Amino acid sequence: MSLSDELEKLQQLHRSGVLSDREFAKAKAALLDGSAKGEQVHLHVTVPDSQPASSIGEGLFIILLTTVGTAVVGVVVVGALVHFVFNDPSWLKWATGGAIGGAALGFFGGLVYALTGKFPE
Repeated sequence: MSLSDELEKLQQLHRSGVLSDREFAKAKAALLDGSAKGEQVHLHVTVPDSQPASSIGEGLFIILLTTVGTAVVGVVVVGALVHFVFNDPSWLKWATGGAIGGAALGFFGGLVYALTGKFPE
């Protein structure tokens, strides 16, 4: 990998929160120092395992976000499918069912993520 690729990779890890400001600065300095000496520098970054929600508020936010998000997807997908593909005038009824089903799946996924730090597979 080129130096610019390595620096971009570092920047992405920093932006995503995997590397702290201090870790980013240290890794960047090591890359630039090794490059100046003509050495090939490879970084080995260990990504920590997922962590459960750190507070009740964070957990509730995750559950709310996944529930609402999947409910909206349920409305759009099921409602649009029934309305545009099947041309059914009762598409709103189907969209409501999609919202309820999507909300249930989102709630379950958000709850599991809030408790374990990982979405169910």
